[in-house]
Amino acid sequence: MDRMEKTVKKININIVAALLGGIAFVLIYGVKILNPLYTDWLLTGGDPSQHYLGWEFFRRSDWYFPLGLTDQLAYPLKTSVIYTDSIPIFAVFFKLFRSILPRQFQYFGIWGLLCFVLQGYYAAKILGERSSSKTVILAGSIFFIVSPVMVFRMYYHTALAAHWLILLAIYFYSKHEKEYRDIFRPVMQWGILGILIGSIHLYFVPMCGAILLGYILCSIWKERKIRIRFFYPGISFSVGLFLTVYLLGGFSSGADTGTNNLGLFSFNLNAFLNPMSYSTLLKNTSLWDWPFYTQGQYEGFSYLGMGIILLCVCGIGLMIKNICRRKKPSVYQIMTVLMSVGLIVMAASPTITWNDKLLLQLPYSSTIYKYWGIFGSCGRMAWPVVYFLMIFGITSIGNMKWKRKEISNVIIILACLVQVIDLSGQLYKRHENYSEKVVYQSPLAGSVWDDIISSGEYKHVVWVTHNVDHNDVIQVAVYAMKNDMTMGNFYFARGIDKRDIIEEQLQNTSEDCVYVFLKSDDTFGYEIYENYEDVLHFYPCGDYMIGTVKSL
Repeated sequence: MDRMEKTVKKININIVAALLGGIAFVLIYGVKILNPLYTDWLLTGGDPSQHYLGWEFFRRSDWYFPLGLTDQLAYPLKTSVIYTDSIPIFAVFFKLFRSILPRQFQYFGIWGLLCFVLQGYYAAKILGERSSSKTVILAGSIFFIVSPVMVFRMYYHTALAAHWLILLAIYFYSKHEKEYRDIFRPVMQWGILGILIGSIHLYFVPMCGAILLGYILCSIWKERKIRIRFFYPGISFSVGLFLTVYLLGGFSSGADTGTNNLGLFSFNLNAFLNPMSYSTLLKNTSLWDWPFYTQGQYEGFSYLGMGIILLCVCGIGLMIKNICRRKKPSVYQIMTVLMSVGLIVMAASPTITWNDKLLLQLPYSSTIYKYWGIFGSCGRMAWPVVYFLMIFGITSIGNMKWKRKEISNVIIILACLVQVIDLSGQLYKRHENYSEKVVYQSPLAGSVWDDIISSGEYKHVVWVTHNVDHNDVIQVAVYAMKNDMTMGNFYFARGIDKRDIIEEQLQNTSEDCVYVFLKSDDTFGYEIYENYEDVLHFYPCGDYMIGTVKSL
C-alpha cells in the first residue's frame, strides 16, 4: 500500500480522476455515441429526441437576437433553445460552424463524456481539500463518477447530467476559509458558475444557489459582521445567470414557466435508501424497490449506493463518538447540515412523505406556489445532499487516525468495490443499450408522406392539436427536420400557448402548409378535423389526419 501511495503521489491526482471519469463513460456507454455523425440513436423518441431535434432546428434557423432564439419549432413564433434542453452552450457554439458541419450532427455523446470527465476532476478537487491521502482521493472520486443520481439522468434528461456544476459549487464552498477575504477570486468564480448554469440547465440554480447562500453566511459567521463585500459573489452569480438567460432568449419565448403539479415530482424521505431497482445487492429483496406517495416521486431519486451507505453508517458512529467527547463541530459542518436540511425541505415540499404515507402537508401562499412552481420537479433539489453525504462518508473514514494509515485506504477501496458491484446491473444495462447500433426507421411511411415530399411545395408543418405527446409530435418533427420544413409546435420543457395562432392559421389556410390533426377524443373544437373538410383535403395516416389545401 505504501508503494501505491508513492506511485500515486508522482502524478496529478485530479487529472487521473478525470481520466477515470472518461474511461468509466466509455465502459458504460461505449464509443458509438461519440461519433458526431451517428444520430439514429437520438431519433427513437423520448427526451433525448427532444434535445437533439431542438439543436437541429435551432442551427437551421437564422441568427436572431437574443442569440438562442429559433423560429423553426413554433413557427411563426420564436422560441429559445433553452426550452428544448439542448445544452444551449453547445448549441450556440456549434451553430457558429453550421456552414461546415454535416447535414446531421450531434454533440450529445461528447457532452456525456465531458460530464464524466469533469465529475471525476471536481470530485478529486473536493476530496483533496479534505484529505491528504492520494489513494483516498482517487478511490473516493470513483463514487462520484458512478453516482446513481448522475447516471440516472444521462441520456434521459441529458443536460441535467451536468452534476459537475454542483461539485463546482461545493468546491468553491470548500475553499471558503482560504478565499473569502479575497474580493476578486470568489466574484469571478461564482460569476462564471452563474454563466455556466444559465447556458446548461436552470434547475441547477436553486441547488447551487443554496450552496452560495451557505458560502455567504459562512463569511458573516466567521467575521461576526455583515459586510457588503460578502454579497459580491451572490451579485456576480445573479448577474452572470440572468445575462446569460437573456442572451439565450429565455425571457423572450412566451413560455409558461409555472406548473400546476407542485408536489407531484417531489422528494420522498426514503429516497437515499430506495434503489428504485438500481441495486444489484438488494435485488430479489423487499428493499429493491420501495413504494412512493405520488407516481412522480421518481424525480427525487437519490439512491446513495451500498458502498456509500456503509461508509455513512460508520461516519455517523464516529460523529456520535465526537459528540460524546464534546468535540465542537466547525462552522462549515454546521452550515453544511443547515444547507442539507433546507434542500431536503425544498425537495420534499409541499408534501413530506415516507414511502406511501403522507407525514406532513406544508402550507404555502399563492405567491410561494407561483415562484416555487417554476421548479415543479422539486425532488431534484436533494442532489447536493447526495454529494454532501458522499463527502461525509468518504472523509469520515479517510481521515481517521489509525495505527496503520493504510487501513483507511483499504476500507475506502473495499467500499468502492461494494458500490460498483451494487450498481453493476444498471451500468451493464446501459452498456448493452448504447453499444448496440440503432438504425432509425420512420413510422411515417406511406404514399401520403411521400407525396408531400415529392411535391416540393410544402415548407411548414402546422401541428393543430394542443397535445404535444412525446412520440406523436417527435416523429412528425423528425420528418419535418429531414425534409427542411418548420414545425408549428413541439414538445417544450415549458409549454407555449399557440391556440389563437393555430385558429388563425386554420381560418387562413396556406398552400405551403401541412396540417396535422390527431385522431383523439382529447380535442378542443378548433382541433376537430371534420370542421375543415370544406377547405382542406384530408388523408388518414395512422394516428394522424393530414390536411392540405391542394389534393395530393
